[in-house]
Amino acid sequence: MDWATVGVIAAVVGLPLAALATWATIRTIPPKRRLGIEMTSTRLFTRDKASGAADRLWISHATFGVLADPTVVRLSIRNTGRAAISSALYDRDTPIKLHLGVKILELLEASNALTTQVGPPAEILDEILLVGPGLIGQQEWLTYELLVDGDPHLTIEHALIDVEVVEIDPAQERLAVTIGRLTLKAVLNSALEVVTPGPLRFLR
Repeated sequence: MDWATVGVIAAVVGLPLAALATWATIRTIPPKRRLGIEMTSTRLFTRDKASGAADRLWISHATFGVLADPTVVRLSIRNTGRAAISSALYDRDTPIKLHLGVKILELLEASNALTTQVGPPAEILDEILLVGPGLIGQQEWLTYELLVDGDPHLTIEHALIDVEVVEIDPAQERLAVTIGRLTLKAVLNSALEVVTPGPLRFLR
């Protein structure tokens, strides 16, 4: 057995040991609570007088009448941390406030990607969707679909204790996923070249 073979075996054996040590270190760190909130919107129809369609087409709401710019907004709340966010972490029972800057007409749907439970209670207050107080479990993904009239812009307000809350940019998230996949592919290719310096040979 030459030194190159010994080095490869040592590297292969060392990988699980290093992973185990890293896992043990992570377990000793207090769990971090983190929420990611993302907004996407789909405009249904714009009453653009220049196109002439405004004279022939319209969308009407039973309460608010004809809508000038009906838009469906999807708000996603993801618990990306390593611990659940309990009701006790809402300071003075203050809900998460998601300001859209335009009047919310209807809450069309509320769903949870992991369970059949809807999640924390949600309530409309003019231009604001109030979420909570209520449990948001680890890795839970809550989605709220809303009907608004206008062009929404998200502003987040919260009073959660020891919880990092960030707004997720859908475009940046897609870019990060692509970069992550390319980086992982490059790392795996490099590792394969180290373990098998020559052409791959398949045993028969």
